[in-house]
Amino acid sequence: MMAATTSGPRVAPLLRNLALLSASVIVCSACLELGLRATHLFGARVSWATPDPVLGYRFVPGAAYWSIQESNHPISGSINRFGWRDREWSVTKQAGSYRIAILGDSFVEAMQVEADSTFLALAEAALTSATGHPVELMNFGRSGYTQSEELLVLEREVLRFAPDMVVLCFFPGNDIADIDRVTSSGLQRPFFVPSTAGLVLDTSFAASMTYVIRSDLDLVKRHSIVVSLLSERYSAWQLSQRSAAGRGLDGYLSLCTRDPIPTYVQNYGLNKRLMQKMASILAGRGIRFGIMALPLPAYMPSMNRRFSALDATFDPNYYDKDLATFGAANDVAILGLETTFGEAYRMEGPPLNWQNVGHWTYAGHRVVAGALTSWLRPIVAGHFARPAQGAETGAVNRRESASAHSARTSSMRSW
Repeated sequence: MMAATTSGPRVAPLLRNLALLSASVIVCSACLELGLRATHLFGARVSWATPDPVLGYRFVPGAAYWSIQESNHPISGSINRFGWRDREWSVTKQAGSYRIAILGDSFVEAMQVEADSTFLALAEAALTSATGHPVELMNFGRSGYTQSEELLVLEREVLRFAPDMVVLCFFPGNDIADIDRVTSSGLQRPFFVPSTAGLVLDTSFAASMTYVIRSDLDLVKRHSIVVSLLSERYSAWQLSQRSAAGRGLDGYLSLCTRDPIPTYVQNYGLNKRLMQKMASILAGRGIRFGIMALPLPAYMPSMNRRFSALDATFDPNYYDKDLATFGAANDVAILGLETTFGEAYRMEGPPLNWQNVGHWTYAGHRVVAGALTSWLRPIVAGHFARPAQGAETGAVNRRESASAHSARTSSMRSW
């Protein structure tokens, strides 16, 4: 009886202390949550992305976004109902219009400038004015995507909008490394793996503990700015852990020399195999395909001198020239931007990239828009210049070709 009598007074203070501690934690967490929402300190923002078991991640349809990156001022807006950073779309395009789907990564997503200042918005307005016909450029860009994700997006999402043309924006800076598990900056993504049966889609990341935890925290992360910030910082730390120092001109830049790194030669070959697959899919549906090669930092003379000092055989125009050869062999239109950016730089206008090697500034987007408009204008004008009967026949042929292609195309899991 004595033991029971003496333990009661000891338990009560302990419970009170635990209650006070819990209340303090809740109050502090609430204050931190409210404070970060009001100030966006440390760049904190509620996540607008969600895990995807095939693509790695995707945007939440209708979610609001707030981002402060190289531009040093907030960029905000809403993801459209289809899950992309663009205005709302209709599945069926406007009669008499020309629809172009733009595939790419963060350069297409373009969170560094307002939506109406991206190269897509600028080129769309310029093409509509120049051709006298409504032209629609659709933003299918997400940060970090390579041709692996872009091929999947093409089949899963782009084709349903029946575009007249698809333009793939190829960025050697991360497309070549991230397409392979060994060199990728992150593993929470799909990979196409060569096998005796062809290329096999590997989405085993969706069974990893990391993905399971991300999925479990997803709902909380999209409603708590604190959890979202911690998750973002952890992901950045993981990325830094996988980044390795290279030798001389390492990675994708080594391909611009006479001594390329074999792994990156192999990776670049995989990039082009996936581009060929896209070309085949689109050709089967009568849809035009083009590739826009994004510029290397070597368009700036100082960077060119730096790279050339490391390897005298460095060729800043390697990708533009190599993809031009690829395009000629595969009936793919090619636009290289290395020379265009070099000429714009020599005019001594505003910087084209944030901090020289970042994403495009407002001026950079204007340069891309001008080049894209000049490249696409004859293509769009030629489409509307065809005789009406020929256009109708072409539409019928495209439908028949699409039906035949669909019948002979099996699962994307292996091809």
